[in-house]
Amino acid sequence: MKRSKSGFTLIELLIVVAIIGILAAIAVPNFLNAQLRARVARVQTDQKAIGTALGMYYVDHNAFPPFLNWPAFAFIGVKELTTPVAYMADYPVDPFYRSEEGHGVPETHKYVKMSYYNLDIMEKTGQARGNTSFGVKEYRQGSRWCVRSFGPNRAADYDSANDVFPEYDASNGLMSVGDIYRWGT
Repeated sequence: MKRSKSGFTLIELLIVVAIIGILAAIAVPNFLNAQLRARVARVQTDQKAIGTALGMYYVDHNAFPPFLNWPAFAFIGVKELTTPVAYMADYPVDPFYRSEEGHGVPETHKYVKMSYYNLDIMEKTGQARGNTSFGVKEYRQGSRWCVRSFGPNRAADYDSANDVFPEYDASNGLMSVGDIYRWGT
């Protein structure tokens, strides 16, 4: 009587492992890109929420909240938007911020709030024109405030050839140079 073989041969197992490897090679980069696109969308949504809160603050006070000068302004939220009247529950954290030694940023600041600029104050004090340290030298005409995130490359970007701070554009590739800005009037 002849016995029938049961189980898989080595060749069959290798083919299955190869197929799983190919599928993983396709799926993992797409998953990582989806995570990056989700973070960009989160930043844009958070910036829109900040813009709405700034609009409500302006209606109540006939001015936008002040901002603190560098380096302190980057490490705190706009307190006036959360207390004593809660225009927003909490000022959002920049998911793209990374603390690096040598930038004057303590490692304890793991969760840095998005940078806010009151362009009215910067214009009155002369900080907005010709001052590239704030990242808003080429701010949009008519804008009165700006909120900035570092963007997917996690760095404050500066194009020295054109003397501008570029804006992030996903059409240049997900990890392209540029910060994510929201401007408002």
